[in-house]
Amino acid sequence: MKAIEEKRSIITFEEEEHLYHYKGTRLSSVTSALKPYFPFDMEGQLYRSAYQVLFGQDEWKKIMAKTFKYDYKVDLDVMHEALEPMIDWDELLATRELIREEWRMSGVRGTEAHLIEENKLYAAGEFFNHRTKRMQPVIQKAKDYDNQSVALNYYEELEDGCYPELLVHTGWDAMQYVKDGKVTDQEKYDEIMRDVLPGQSDIVCFETIGDERFVDIYDHKFMKREPRKYYNNKALPPLDKFKCRNDKIQKFECQLGTYMHSLVKMGFTPRHIDFIYYKDYNPEDKKIFKLKYRPDLIESILEDFNNRKDI
Repeated sequence: MKAIEEKRSIITFEEEEHLYHYKGTRLSSVTSALKPYFPFDMEGQLYRSAYQVLFGQDEWKKIMAKTFKYDYKVDLDVMHEALEPMIDWDELLATRELIREEWRMSGVRGTEAHLIEENKLYAAGEFFNHRTKRMQPVIQKAKDYDNQSVALNYYEELEDGCYPELLVHTGWDAMQYVKDGKVTDQEKYDEIMRDVLPGQSDIVCFETIGDERFVDIYDHKFMKREPRKYYNNKALPPLDKFKCRNDKIQKFECQLGTYMHSLVKMGFTPRHIDFIYYKDYNPEDKKIFKLKYRPDLIESILEDFNNRKDI
């Protein structure tokens, strides 16, 4: 692991530990900030998945209907008590661990697939923007880390084109202390930047038309199964006020929406947000999900996150 950057005014990212820093200060990321609003019972889901494997999908559906009245959030102790006479406990635990390892490897495969797509973009040198139907040049910035912020003022310093794995952050208020590519008040700039939420989007496209600089954000999502909408599963407050669901599609909308919101606050005009789902990690079998940019929702998330942090 490289030494944490202490002098330059940049956010750094190290892939191995998946950590962001600004001048020695560890930063929370956008994805970590969103987790409390989209709770996921990992151990509970591991057991439920293991039961489904052992019983088979058709039999599991019958059990869920007859025994648990389709309550997929039934307490695990209640589930174990009802099902223990019907299965071998050691086999259940072994199946659970096999599924856990499968999930871990899914993350590894996803990381590898992202890297392949990024390298393909750089090798091609241009990107076909599927929304505008126009080609854009791929911009490659020199980096000393696995990733890092590539400009002090993105709006003024980043030229039009496609930026793979662009590191975006919520430090738009720090832009007032930047002029001609230099920080004018280091103390105030650092104070803001030590408190930002960074993140990385797989593809960010900038395009100037007239007096406006438009931005499109696209993200690769490599998963075994297509994400679905769960209308009966709500995200936690304050997101519930916006009818926000607790599912992957809505979580991606909040994640990519936060990146978009940051760039809008820096001066860009929002245009398109999509994520591209690759079925079972196959780059040739994909589906585009169009998302909405919801600034009121994003502002609510950021306000609540800051309030939680100050408690």
